[in-house]
Amino acid sequence: MKEAGMRRMLIVALLVLLSGSAFVSTTQTRKVTVTVLIDGKEVMGFTPLAQPYKFGDGPGVHSQVNETEAKTKNGVAIAGFRFHGWNDADGYKVVATALTPDPDGVERLGSDTGGYRAFEFGSVHVRLGQEVPFQKMKEVGIKPWVIKVTEQNPR
Repeated sequence: MKEAGMRRMLIVALLVLLSGSAFVSTTQTRKVTVTVLIDGKEVMGFTPLAQPYKFGDGPGVHSQVNETEAKTKNGVAIAGFRFHGWNDADGYKVVATALTPDPDGVERLGSDTGGYRAFEFGSVHVRLGQEVPFQKMKEVGIKPWVIKVTEQNPR
């Protein structure tokens, strides 16, 4: 009797473990990557967060601008852009922050982008599987960079 009860408990425990591992594998969250393309080449990417956040509060990437005519409305050279983003309704909001040289040479953004001031440049909404050009870049003399959102299958 004891042996039959132990066997039954072992079978129940195995079923629970097996069903639990199946549950975990089917409910894993997907990994989404936001990639920035410059002239058709993937240059940088990041994983967007689930909730909105401001510059400096989460992951992001930045790259320098190669176009020498890239300037703000006030004529200040744009040295680069930083991108960060998050889940937003049926897609992802990707925000671009422009980096301009700081006339004082004071580090304002942290050690990885020292000597630059930052201001929010604009944003785009991109759905999973889409590629969206950042059209606002035309206004400052830059061929629009493209924002792409893809999903990696969990392994």
